[in-house]
Amino acid sequence: MNHHFSAVRILLGVFAIVFVVSGCTTAKPTEAEAGTATAAAPAPAPAPSTDNSGLLAEIDELLASMSSASDSDTTASSGSTGPALISRYIVQSGDHLWGISGQAQVYGDSYQWPLLYKRNRDNIYDPDLIYPGQALHIDREASEQQIQLAIDHAKTRGAWALGVIEKSDIEYLNKALD
Repeated sequence: MNHHFSAVRILLGVFAIVFVVSGCTTAKPTEAEAGTATAAAPAPAPAPSTDNSGLLAEIDELLASMSSASDSDTTASSGSTGPALISRYIVQSGDHLWGISGQAQVYGDSYQWPLLYKRNRDNIYDPDLIYPGQALHIDREASEQQIQLAIDHAKTRGAWALGVIEKSDIEYLNKALD
């Protein structure tokens, strides 16, 4: 019972965040209410962005993790206290593969960033250059050998530059895809 109460509180919090982020709309006054003044008014401020795709993806992940948590209460009672693992991540401003892979709900190890690059190679030209709003799929099927190959590449990659696919990245992909 207590577990379901906390899930409801989380869900209400998420809806409150969506409400605040999406903004409120107000009705325009009618001409009679606004008066007949014709003086110039300052230009309105630009409208806040209404692209909530990243937020909606995070809500989907939260709901999925809540659902799987309520379906398997044995996980919580067996001593596992780590965060729920996610299968998709929406890139935010300032993100990079190193930082994303280091997050506990992704891999919990920054050196595993090449796994993100390999899994999303069709959407990432340069692994040093990702963009806000990109949806990154997280490889949950990687073998220990694939994980070690990714870590070895991250540790020995060498110098890099934005907008350029380094030769070592191409070599990593060729090895990883064999």
